[in-house]
Amino acid sequence: MAVVGAEAIGGVVTAFLASAGWDLEVVCKHQETVDRAVSDGFHISGVRGEHRIPLRGVKEIPDLSGPKEVVFLATKANDALEAARAPLPFLRETSVVVSLQNGLCEEALAEILGPNRVIGCVVGWGASMHGPGELEITSGGEFVIGSLDRQTEGSVAVAASWTTIDFFK
Repeated sequence: MAVVGAEAIGGVVTAFLASAGWDLEVVCKHQETVDRAVSDGFHISGVRGEHRIPLRGVKEIPDLSGPKEVVFLATKANDALEAARAPLPFLRETSVVVSLQNGLCEEALAEILGPNRVIGCVVGWGASMHGPGELEITSGGEFVIGSLDRQTEGSVAVAASWTTIDFFK
């Protein structure tokens, strides 16, 4: 797996997935954040306690170690489309991209990645970044996650199922 974007939401997602044992890399556009990830690790504080989680990180998407089954896209919404193009060489036919932009970009991402690859996600918890790798979880909550795979009747598209997940359990 890979997480593209290591600010508040992306950094927390990366850290908690890594601490749960998932094999992943984080893409951080700022070298200082990459250095922090691979040396001391990200420091997470706030409503879920104190954590220091070392990570594997790279500065740019072309530096990823190889193909990815899952890519979490945790960029700002206005950077999401450009960020979606870069990992295309690292995606397999069955790979998926999870958009963490709270439902704003999925249709546009589907035009780039294909609708079967895009999974939407509404992030129902909050986080702040206080510096490179210094992240605070400011509120608890869950992910609401689902596929853009649609069935069309006439001109009305019916969305596939959505699931709610408590990310921190």
